[in-house]
Amino acid sequence: MSRLAAVSLALTVLGISGCVDRPTRMFAAADRAMAVDDFDQAAHLYREVTIQAPATDLAARAQFELARIYYLRRRNVAAAKESLLKVLRSSTPNLEQEAKLMLARLYTEDLAEPENAIALYESVLGDDLEEVVRRDTLMNLAHCYYTTGALERSAETYRQTLRLPYHPDADQAYMRLANLAWLTGGAAESLRLVKELSHLTADREHRLSAAVQQIEQLIALDRFVEAERELTTATDIFPEASELASLRHRMAMIRDDQRELGDGETLLVEQQKKIQWSASRRRVARGR
Repeated sequence: MSRLAAVSLALTVLGISGCVDRPTRMFAAADRAMAVDDFDQAAHLYREVTIQAPATDLAARAQFELARIYYLRRRNVAAAKESLLKVLRSSTPNLEQEAKLMLARLYTEDLAEPENAIALYESVLGDDLEEVVRRDTLMNLAHCYYTTGALERSAETYRQTLRLPYHPDADQAYMRLANLAWLTGGAAESLRLVKELSHLTADREHRLSAAVQQIEQLIALDRFVEAERELTTATDIFPEASELASLRHRMAMIRDDQRELGDGETLLVEQQKKIQWSASRRRVARGR
């Protein structure tokens, strides 16, 4: 639909029966403009609603829609932040959760202010949330803790994520928690997590990443027999994976080093025996 048609549609809606007040008609017209992707007209009408019906729930709803246009359509972060803060100051209960989550996302992805996002995510977790919203919020909060260096809080928040019923969106929580466990000396816990993920996930890329991480950790722990077994299993599943080819090359180098070390030790023992035998012969000769 052309811009002219959208404006005409908006004017038609505004001219509907006087049984509905003007701000409500304008809000409906803005929604219709949104439906046909006329975001300029929608933004204009939403702003008019905030002017003509200030301090009302309708104005708060219009302010939230403005924030969505600024953030998702125009990438105007400053204007989006201002609109979201106005929504939160309006204390409109049915918009508070969505506004907090959008503002937290803005702080994290666009303003590099994870500390501000943390406060918002924590306040949302106190609400009665749908499972998918709780999972996403926990994942985002754990990431914010991680980026601010609060590793213990990050790990505990990832654990809370994994206590929910398994969902593919939580695969990253397994990997990040496994890394955190490894960094803090929890090798057994780290291996358990990547093994669990490899059995749960149906995502081939995630499954491969889990397998690679598991093999790398086994190598680091000098558990070469297990590493070789896992590498063989993973190669059967992902025969073209370059990561596994690199690990196989690495394993071959380790085996060569071990053989050279073993040969060197054998040679050293033989040399020591010869030295001892020669010394014994000299002592016998002197005794004569």
